[in-house]
Amino acid sequence: MNDFVIAIIIEKTSDRKYELSRKALESINVPKGYLVQYYTINKGITGKERNKFQEQHSAQYYLYITDSIIVLDDNILFNIVEAFKDDDIGAVGVIGAQSLSLDGIYCHCNYQKGKFIFLKEKNDFSSAEIANSFNSNDSSLVDVRVLHPEFIAITNQFHWIESFSEIGIDVSALCREITTQEYRIVVINADKPQIGLNDSYIIMEISAQLKSEFISKYGKIYEDAALRFYHDEQELPYHVGKNVNFFMSHRLAGVEGISIGEDTEFQKDCWLMLPFDNYAGFPRLIIGRGCEIGHRCHIHAVNSVILEDEVLLASDIHISDHNHEYRNVGTPIKKQGVDSLSNKVRIGFGSWIGNNVVIAGNIDIGEGCVIGANTVLTGNVKIPDYCVVAGAPGRIVKVYDAELNAWVKLTNQKDLEKIIATRSIIKEKRPLLTVGIPTYNRLQYLKVSLEAVLKQAGNNSNVEILVSDNLSTDETAKYVKKLTKRYRNLRYHCHEENIGGDRNFLSIYLNAKGKFALALGDDDNLENHVIDNVLDILEKNSNISLLQLLHQGGSDKVILGKTVSSYMKKVSFNSTFISGLIFNTDLLKMIPNLDAEINSSFNQVYLTLSLIKKYENYGILCGQIFRSDSGAHNSSVYSLGEIFIQRYLDIIKKYASLTKEELSQEKKKLLEGMILPWCVLSKEGKCSLITDDIFKYYDQYYKDEEYYIAGKSKLKE
Repeated sequence: MNDFVIAIIIEKTSDRKYELSRKALESINVPKGYLVQYYTINKGITGKERNKFQEQHSAQYYLYITDSIIVLDDNILFNIVEAFKDDDIGAVGVIGAQSLSLDGIYCHCNYQKGKFIFLKEKNDFSSAEIANSFNSNDSSLVDVRVLHPEFIAITNQFHWIESFSEIGIDVSALCREITTQEYRIVVINADKPQIGLNDSYIIMEISAQLKSEFISKYGKIYEDAALRFYHDEQELPYHVGKNVNFFMSHRLAGVEGISIGEDTEFQKDCWLMLPFDNYAGFPRLIIGRGCEIGHRCHIHAVNSVILEDEVLLASDIHISDHNHEYRNVGTPIKKQGVDSLSNKVRIGFGSWIGNNVVIAGNIDIGEGCVIGANTVLTGNVKIPDYCVVAGAPGRIVKVYDAELNAWVKLTNQKDLEKIIATRSIIKEKRPLLTVGIPTYNRLQYLKVSLEAVLKQAGNNSNVEILVSDNLSTDETAKYVKKLTKRYRNLRYHCHEENIGGDRNFLSIYLNAKGKFALALGDDDNLENHVIDNVLDILEKNSNISLLQLLHQGGSDKVILGKTVSSYMKKVSFNSTFISGLIFNTDLLKMIPNLDAEINSSFNQVYLTLSLIKKYENYGILCGQIFRSDSGAHNSSVYSLGEIFIQRYLDIIKKYASLTKEELSQEKKKLLEGMILPWCVLSKEGKCSLITDDIFKYYDQYYKDEEYYIAGKSKLKE
């Protein structure tokens, strides 16, 4: 990729229009240090062809226009480049819409924004008129959900959706993908019109089949017969994440201003509503990731209602940022409107709202709160983190005391103030667990691994998520830093120099804020339930020195032990799998020479054995730990015999203090469970390992074993 190349791609529809468009383009100013390259494509180019073009032409930005566009502002490229300095922006245009129509056709989209000149007569500037849909309070960059299909600039990280190639709907599909990845799309609000629109030819209708395919991909909730929409909704919701489930009948109104996070479930007869037609380009009703909404819950937003991630609502709950106005005597209440257009409701991460609760007004509920059944919260109310609220009107009856590390009953307001003040001194509850991912130039794997962790623990204050970057030269820093804006428990650390893979893993334990730390390989992907199970085990067994994650399939099972001998009997060579080790960081830091075996490839085995020998009390979580797509990265070529016979057994002999019989059994497990299977895979060409020298190491380490001859025979096979 060339970071300073802008590719301008002009779609040609007629000679005269193309001549006017190209002439205007060639007179524009080019930002200092950039190179502009012009390309002409034929009308109707497919998404597949556009993607192929981008693969062949390595530019930083791609500006796609049709010959209907006549650039009027010589500095338009400066405006585009300046906009893209914000890493959150994925696409830039000059005309767009703040909602996306159900069929994906741009001319059906509402809440349009833009300032341009349009020619009422083709190629005739004397017929030009100015169109301006910006408001006086609009900023220089206005967020939209879709861009006018005849002018769109994108960064090189985005690709066209090949199943949607018709002009107009192709851009709509691309824009939906960009916003789904949580990038912004903006239009430039300049002092004067930046383009002229000369006889636009965007489509007005599409086939029923293509419309059905578009809805199926981007508006799936419309296919759910259980949903009922008010006002004949013809727009897509602001955002709907993956795996959102609606069970039985529901009502939705004002969908363009409703955002629903992934893995959220709604039980029967829920109602989500924006009662007023006051959508302003951003969602007013936001339901976060992993929420569970019970039967007959009503959530209404005039200004702003936010349910953060992992919020649990029981049944028959009413949540709104307003009440009906009633004070105008003589006027029917239904005609009086609402009492506020500026209130906000926030329900913090992981909170639980009990049955029959009413929340209406300017209400802020902190993280990890419990709002007991039948509680009523109205007016202006602020509930701190980790409180239990009950009553009508609601009052705080319990609160988490960070100093005592316990929940205590609240008797008066002064006690609450003291506890909250103590929290501010302590600053924050220490995370129980750090999930760290060391990485170096493997963004494609990191994305998958990190997503699996964030899905389970994003914004959970009891978990720190740490990415330790070994000074990658790819887009790792940009990608992770963007995610830190959404996930407050995600931290990015980049070493000043590449310290090597093993030391990067070790740095996770040393830099972790959590009491326990897991250093997870960037191509190892945890199953959805694992982090919750781990937290439960660590809460109940906070004195253990380590927790081993042992992938065995089947139901989860926890084993507790005390000695190295019992650990090796249960875990064996699986102790080499560093992504399966969770260390107690306080105890680990008291082990001398933490990097004593850093050059052996198995420093983690040394740390494991040292912890158990000194502090005992280990745990093992057996079960379905890692997804089947783990280990996707092809490891570097190494000698199987040198690494897994010589180096591993040398460490076991040095630190495990096993009896002769125990060591013999461990060597046999290693041979049958690791060496022989990997030799087969190597022979079949399914892995890149050096096995030519396997007999040299086998003879050296197994010659005194009674199964030596039989083992060598199997190796020869």
